[in-house]
Amino acid sequence: MLAFAARIEPPTVEHVLAAVAQSQAALVDLSTKLVGTVNGDPANILIQFVRPDLVRAEFFGGLLDGQVIVVEGDAQYTFQPLTGVTFIDPAERDDITDPAELVRIITDFSAFVAENFQVSLVDVQGEAGQRVFTLLAVPLTAALLDQVELSLAEADLRPLELLATSGGSVVMDVTIAEWQTNPGLNPDDLRLPEPYVDRR
Repeated sequence: MLAFAARIEPPTVEHVLAAVAQSQAALVDLSTKLVGTVNGDPANILIQFVRPDLVRAEFFGGLLDGQVIVVEGDAQYTFQPLTGVTFIDPAERDDITDPAELVRIITDFSAFVAENFQVSLVDVQGEAGQRVFTLLAVPLTAALLDQVELSLAEADLRPLELLATSGGSVVMDVTIAEWQTNPGLNPDDLRLPEPYVDRR
């Protein structure tokens, strides 16, 4: 777990974003689970990430049970369990439900919102040192997303919940669980084995 000052005083949006940036800069790799809904469907997703840009998302239950998506650089590898085939497609960068973009939000939130969003600290709950901060990011210009709301624990700046809307509808509402920073993931364990069907 990453270490830093446990109290953020005063609890302003600038101080929270600065603390988040400092914490996330020390992150090398990550393993976490997202549980909730994505595009209205139940979601239980294991997310693994190794800097600079290797992301693996494994889906459990529901229509996507057994599907694995790996994004590295500009390529997205998708394993379809029904066919046993792994496809390569161009990586998507403008969809919050894309694993790489999702990881960018939860591991590099300050950079994600730096240029294109107005960020507010909309809620603070709990006692100093153990508070939960809720940040609301609204795009400065017309964008795919209406807003992104992220709750963080003050004690370790671990993200707790993520809520995103687009076109007036909720596209993601997840709890971020089993958060493990710098567990020493092996990049080769995240990648999908050949053969691939290249659709780029």
